[in-house]
Amino acid sequence: MINKLYSHLLFIAAGIIWGASFTYQLEIVKTLGAINYTFYTFTFSTLILLVIVMLKRDKILYRWRSGLLLGLTLAGLEIFQMLGLKLSGATSTAFLSNLGMILVPFLGALVFRHKLKKVHLASLGVSLVGLYYFTGANFKLDLGSHYLLISALFMALYFLFSEKFEDRVDNKPINLLLHSFFIISIISFYFVYQDYGSFDMMPIYDMTTYKVLIFQAILFTLIPYSLIHYASKVSRDMDIAVFGGMVEPLSGAAFAYYILGERLVGTELIGLYILILAFAMGVYGINKRR
Repeated sequence: MINKLYSHLLFIAAGIIWGASFTYQLEIVKTLGAINYTFYTFTFSTLILLVIVMLKRDKILYRWRSGLLLGLTLAGLEIFQMLGLKLSGATSTAFLSNLGMILVPFLGALVFRHKLKKVHLASLGVSLVGLYYFTGANFKLDLGSHYLLISALFMALYFLFSEKFEDRVDNKPINLLLHSFFIISIISFYFVYQDYGSFDMMPIYDMTTYKVLIFQAILFTLIPYSLIHYASKVSRDMDIAVFGGMVEPLSGAAFAYYILGERLVGTELIGLYILILAFAMGVYGINKRR
């Protein structure tokens, strides 16, 4: 039986994996395209989960409505995050998309009438200051940064709905993941088809690319999402917003610095430190909300 401490360790592990993933996804995303990459990784993940569900002899359509809604929010998170990664780099992706954690209380107040506290407003204000400096003290966002902020909005929605749907005695996280991943595959395929006109024209060139995609699908998609959904049987899904809110951006910045040589200087570095403070305040605020 998984205990709460162990579940928190799983959340931290997921945050580290996701933070590191941006560094290793960047090159192949630039080669294949952001939506192509999303289509292939989530299609492979869907097929693997389908096999697991069939081996367990679970009902494939069990909780498909919840999975549909989660899939729509997750599609927005993942597609816009990959678009932002391609254009803005790993460090920006780790920090800007993670602003969704700060938006959680505000969307919770809007959608579920959760009560806002002063710390929520303070964390939002500090994050705006951090964003100002992170963008070179001018608030001029490139296209990739706009994509990442949209991804942040969908991240907040995903956390909110995940908490709602997973708070059930009959919770089966694999089924939720299966349906969510399938929806992402369908949506990304639609956009790929619009770009290329047919499935055959999507640029997959050799078996090496397939192997890399399958490996990354397992390591950066299946494993971390399985960790947080499995751990959510004990801890509320807001815990991943708490732990991921600090761990993922720090892990992302560290891997981008040491592997890719992405370095922030001047006002960008000041903005990074202020954003870390905002994340810490957001973590405290989420804990206060529960």
